[in-house]
Order: sequence, then structure tokens, then C-alpha cells
Amino acid sequence: MHLSDSRDQAIDDCTYGLPDFSRYFGAAGFVPLANTVEGTQSSREFVEQYAAKGNCCIGTPDDAIAHIEDLLHRSGGFGTLLLLGHDWAPPPATFHSYELFARAVIPYFKGQLAAPRASHEWARGKRDQLIGRAGEAVVKAITEHVAEQGEAGS
Repeated sequence: MHLSDSRDQAIDDCTYGLPDFSRYFGAAGFVPLANTVEGTQSSREFVEQYAAKGNCCIGTPDDAIAHIEDLLHRSGGFGTLLLLGHDWAPPPATFHSYELFARAVIPYFKGQLAAPRASHEWARGKRDQLIGRAGEAVVKAITEHVAEQGEAGS
């Protein structure tokens, strides 16, 4: 992911290192998605095509929010998103990208985990009761299975 104030600027930023990243990691097989753009083109065209594949987000904070929302929708949800320090852009642009992510993207998702956290706390509070019931259910299932196997073998 790389963010800037405009999608056009983000694409320009990534001409700095994304083509080299893709050639290096894609050719070595370390990052299978890195070699999704083929053919000879300018660095800018390469970055545009790479971003268009949807395997990453190169754009604005709003683009990042939409990208993460799509990931959440397609995956059913997740607890952590890791960003790769990939050197696609010059250091000042990379630092600006991190700042945009921190100031615009993270606040959007604040509270996103409230329901899963509440569910976890509820389960922790009822742990002994739930573990007891789960244990009873396991023992019952094993007992029934053994009985069925005994009847089948008779």
C-alpha cells in the first residue's frame, strides 16, 4: 500500500521502486503477486497496471479505505492489517504515506472491532460454564460413537 494526496501523485511516487521490487521479488518467486504485470512499458504505465490488478492499493486515503473495506467483505473480517515496508516510493513520500494512513485511514476503522471484542469478553466471562458444556458434549459424542461402532461390529 502506498498513499498520497492524489492517486496521480501516488502512482508517480511508486515509479521510484515498484518496478524493481516486482522484478526482484516476482522473478525469485518470493511474492507471487509481484509479477502480475508483463511486457515492456514505462515505469508509470507499469505502476498503473500493477495498481489496476487490485493486489495492492496505490492511491489516496479514500482508496485505502475502499480497499480495506473490500478485503473485509471478501474475507469475512480480520483483526490485523500489516503494511509492508517495501520502498516503492522515495523515503519522504513513504513517510507521508504512513502519516496519511495514520491520520485518515486508521480513524475510519476505529471501533471496527468493538463487536468481536465484546463477544470475546462475553465468552471469557462465561468460560467455565462454556468449557463444562463443551466437555460434556465431547464426552457424549465419543460415547455415542463408541456405541455405534459396537453395534456396527456386532
